[in-house]
Amino acid sequence: MKKVFASILALALLYLMPAAAGAIQLPPAPADTITIQIGKTKKIIIWVDSKEDLESLQNYDFNQMIRDLNKTVDSLGQLEQLIIITDESGKEYQIEVAGQEEDDEWYAHEADSTEEKKRYHFEFSFGDEDDDDEKDEEEEKQESRNDERYFGTRHFINFDLGMNNYLSPEGDFPAADNAIYAVRPWGSWFVGINSNFRTHIAGPLALQWGAGVDWYNFKFADDRTRLEETEEGVNFYIDPEPEIDAQKSKLTAAYLNVNAVPMLHFGYKTKMVRDSDGGMLRVRDYDDDSFRIGLGGYAGYRIASHTKYKFEVGDDTEKDKDRDDFYLNNWRYGVRLQLGVKGVDLFANYDLNELFYTGKGPELHAFSFGIIL
Repeated sequence: MKKVFASILALALLYLMPAAAGAIQLPPAPADTITIQIGKTKKIIIWVDSKEDLESLQNYDFNQMIRDLNKTVDSLGQLEQLIIITDESGKEYQIEVAGQEEDDEWYAHEADSTEEKKRYHFEFSFGDEDDDDEKDEEEEKQESRNDERYFGTRHFINFDLGMNNYLSPEGDFPAADNAIYAVRPWGSWFVGINSNFRTHIAGPLALQWGAGVDWYNFKFADDRTRLEETEEGVNFYIDPEPEIDAQKSKLTAAYLNVNAVPMLHFGYKTKMVRDSDGGMLRVRDYDDDSFRIGLGGYAGYRIASHTKYKFEVGDDTEKDKDRDDFYLNNWRYGVRLQLGVKGVDLFANYDLNELFYTGKGPELHAFSFGIIL
């Protein structure tokens, strides 16, 4: 294996040092070689002893080899009979120069190697160096854009989809006491649309903030549940008409909200990589599959509310929709928990204030939970 890479580096040196060689020319390449055409006049010829050696070439940094050769030649001032280069990993590249006789031919070989081996022939053509420079510049710009996207402020639209319910101040569900205003978990949907931003602060810490609109839908467990406003407050009652076949009864409230949730995003990372000049460069990256968790708050203002009662009378289906405030609190505020990993994010909201004005309805705190899309 050492013979292969000694040959590679020696022949690369011939390409880099045409002035030192003067009128020197490379001897004709063997029938089975790898010829790399660079531009119109320059070539690098690689002798490969086996197919396995060819496959192993992808494990080596040829750019680093060329940089090592340049440094060695600069330090010596001229080519010598034997050059040994050791890179940072401790791997040695040995180049032996011989044949400086009347024909002034230069070639590299391993001194103790005389065995004939099978070789393979391939040819590769490369574009101009300017194309590579443009590509590197574009990659740097893309990397810079990625840094700004993840480490600055990123905007996104997301949807909250889940279920909602409410609890008494003691933390009990109304269904536990068979209350008339108890709701069905399945069918009491919570829906939210949010325009959010995520601003990186430091390390894994980021702030998610934004605004949106969401809807509580409380579907009552008893389809015959009705509610109305009175001077004393909201009144829940069961529809007394025996001929009515109730299908659905629910209370809906819509809110305009703002939110701010500090998040720990463990996908924010910085790492050191080697740049094209051999130096070390700090690169910032973000892993979308990483774990993330945050706890923050929200506040909202009620912008609409209504009840919907669907029932059948004989063969007719009717709907009774009443738009009113039903003593629902105009304001809501609470805490929000978010967590996620890979492509799945979950949320949970809990209102710290009561759903109805104090003394105008049952003491209830609304909550919701579900998935963020």
